[in-house]
Amino acid sequence: MLAMPFYSAYNEHIGWIYMIQDNTVEAQSMNLTNDSIASYERLLNSVLSCISAVMQKPTGSMLGIHNNHYTEQLGNTADGHLEISKAFKEPFDPQGNRQGEVWVDSLGRWFSVAEARVTLPGGSHVTLQSALDITKRKINEQEFEEQTSKMENSSRLITLGEMASTITHEINQPLTAITAYANTALEVIGRAPEVNKTQVLEIYRKIANQAARIDKIIKNIRAFAKRRPTTLECVSLNSVFSDTMELGRLIEKKYAGVHVVYELPAVVPDVICDPVQIMQILMNLIRNAAEAILEHGSEDKTIMVSAKVGAKDVELSVGDHGPGISDTMKASLFTPFFSTMKNGLGLGLSTCQTIAESHNSRLRVRDNEGGGTVFFFDLKICFTKDSENKKQN
Repeated sequence: MLAMPFYSAYNEHIGWIYMIQDNTVEAQSMNLTNDSIASYERLLNSVLSCISAVMQKPTGSMLGIHNNHYTEQLGNTADGHLEISKAFKEPFDPQGNRQGEVWVDSLGRWFSVAEARVTLPGGSHVTLQSALDITKRKINEQEFEEQTSKMENSSRLITLGEMASTITHEINQPLTAITAYANTALEVIGRAPEVNKTQVLEIYRKIANQAARIDKIIKNIRAFAKRRPTTLECVSLNSVFSDTMELGRLIEKKYAGVHVVYELPAVVPDVICDPVQIMQILMNLIRNAAEAILEHGSEDKTIMVSAKVGAKDVELSVGDHGPGISDTMKASLFTPFFSTMKNGLGLGLSTCQTIAESHNSRLRVRDNEGGGTVFFFDLKICFTKDSENKKQN
């Protein structure tokens, strides 16, 4: 409402002029706008990430819209936004977006970041950023990986420790043979009037073979015991089985009467895996099967290690005809420190499951036909150009 005085021709105040305009719609619109802004601010502040928008101007970068989390963690300038953005190694995609987890050295923190680059109608460029501090999660993940690695290493050392006497026996056999062959060579060279070159060469060839056998045993044991990170590569499954057989013989000698049988298809593809870790899974499963068979006095002491080739995967399994596992126990089999054995530590299956998961697989269990248990998991087939061409032909 607007009020103005009204005067006569003689300049006498004789009344008032009132102008009244209905502003209800405009007032409601203003209230709605204010409510929308308040709701928008509440929405931004409810997000746990640091939300910010930075505009690039000729004079420099200017911080625009940002929420309370940004202010609390990164301040009231564009510096935090820009430091996080610089830590990205990946470029923006054609749509102007990118996301990932980045370590910001200047801030000493990890962030899970999503960014979008927008060009405004006037030509100005604005970068919208959402950055969630994930430092604690990353630290926990690193500690978990270290603990898992230690647990895997402990499991391997326990396996080798339990078979120490068998390993010693396995190495002593070729050492005894080397000693015998060397003594024979000395006798042949020392006593014979003329050295039989062919006979001596054959003796030395036998010595070399026995030394190579020791070397292979030690290399397999060292590779099995060595602590190292998971390295996935395209490897020959035949070679993995060959190395497993070498150590599998130690189990057969330790657990008298147990017989390990290996069943492979005629054509075995290469697979993506860490060969030492896959050997560890198979060794743990073979050892567990041997202990279950002997502990419960099973008549059939055969352990079957087999590979079944599918379209994209190879299923590896270890089966026995032991006492089997109840459905109740199956639910807890892969829990750390749970064991079905009287003196078991409960690390083996838990470690095997962790390794399987690092290979994008899962260790599973099923009942064996005719009694007993089968543990199995899958490995991805490594498809090379040559293998694809063979498949097409």
